[in-house]
Amino acid sequence: MANELKAAIVGCGRMGGFIDDEMVGRPGFVPPYCHAGAHVESRYTTLVAASDVLTEKASALAAKWDVPKTYADYREMIATEQPEILSICTRPNNHAEIIGFAAENGVKGIYCEKPLCCSMEEADAIRDAVGTHNVAFNLGVNRRFQEGFWRLRELIDGGEIGNVQSVVSYSGGGALWTHTHTTDMLLYLAGDSPVKHAQGHAGVAADDFADNRTDNDPPIHNAYFAFENGARGTMNPCTGYEFEVHGSKGKLRTLGNGMEFEWRVYDGHGGSVVKEFPDWTRSSGAVNCVDDLCRAVLNGGETRAGIAVSHLGQEMVESERVNGARVSLPMSNRSLYIGRW
Repeated sequence: MANELKAAIVGCGRMGGFIDDEMVGRPGFVPPYCHAGAHVESRYTTLVAASDVLTEKASALAAKWDVPKTYADYREMIATEQPEILSICTRPNNHAEIIGFAAENGVKGIYCEKPLCCSMEEADAIRDAVGTHNVAFNLGVNRRFQEGFWRLRELIDGGEIGNVQSVVSYSGGGALWTHTHTTDMLLYLAGDSPVKHAQGHAGVAADDFADNRTDNDPPIHNAYFAFENGARGTMNPCTGYEFEVHGSKGKLRTLGNGMEFEWRVYDGHGGSVVKEFPDWTRSSGAVNCVDDLCRAVLNGGETRAGIAVSHLGQEMVESERVNGARVSLPMSNRSLYIGRW
């Protein structure tokens, strides 16, 4: 039956219901991008309620997306409406608390906006809550839900570029706010392999962590990851997002932040030739994410951005705090807190 799952939203700001307004006219933009729009567009969900501690935000989202009920307290909303699907669009400092309550009170699927949280203690709590209560989970890492990136992964998994030797990102910004996307895509292109160790340099003074936390979201200047499957990953600072995958038989590149893709195979003489990249359709990553989550709730199976890879991506970001020293994963310092929220 279409639209059979009740959905609700916690956090009625930019990603909850309004980011589409600032995306109009952007090349390649396919709406909706916000959570409310994705639930309205999805064939699986009916958006029944929204909550925000700022009631005017909840009211504005409800008016824009024709949501029938609003709440100031997400706990009351979950208890009263009993949604199967919950979108979490608050800042990350309370994600663990909201996810724990939702998992314990009957929510079956959670679409959580990135970043996942602010420490590995919180990430561990989220993983345990989701696992204990068998809750399907997706993190809002949009590229994982774009068909062009699916074609990249299919070429990799099909052996078209041979054994993956390295995955490379070119991007910039804060450790959590921006590089959640970066580490997720490095993971994705490396086959979601576990990570043995990491090294990196973050733009934060060492004494800022005297109390084992920073109230900033520091930039990452560079980082290196060793994956258990033998691939190596590097992060390089620049404006925008580009990614490369280098294999024993060829390479893949993204261009223009996923606007185009390039596939090359080695010619055996030090050069390479261009291959025709598979067809793909530009679509709404937010809707694809909601649909993927709902299919897992209804039919079982794994989601594309489930808790295992989301937890690992968080740990990759956290590990870069030590400014050059190698950090084995899993990290021993689980209480290290990053964030300005």
